[in-house]
Amino acid sequence: MQTWPVQDAKARFSELLDTCLRDGPHAVSRRGEEQAVRAWIKNIPEHLLYLSVFTLTEIQSGIERTREQDRSKTEEIEQWLNKLQATSKTFTGLVYRY
Repeated sequence: MQTWPVQDAKARFSELLDTCLRDGPHAVSRRGEEQAVRAWIKNIPEHLLYLSVFTLTEIQSGIERTREQDRSKTEEIEQWLNKLQATSKTFTGLVYRY
């Protein structure tokens, strides 16, 4: 897994998101230690976690761009998104996908 220093992740956030969609998960580090979502999310109760429809739309947009370049990667990302949808009790963003 590639690690991005926090200053690079902030300065190139859009690129970071595109890279994650294309290549899989990446970590963000501060002073050499992984930070960001994985470290933070472990301490948040599930009922307080939400995904914005804008975030889901960006994910779907990335899927569509990836579809043109790498069919198998697209299927992998779609399976991940379907799994997220199936395991989330509060997933209501079905409209963004179709």
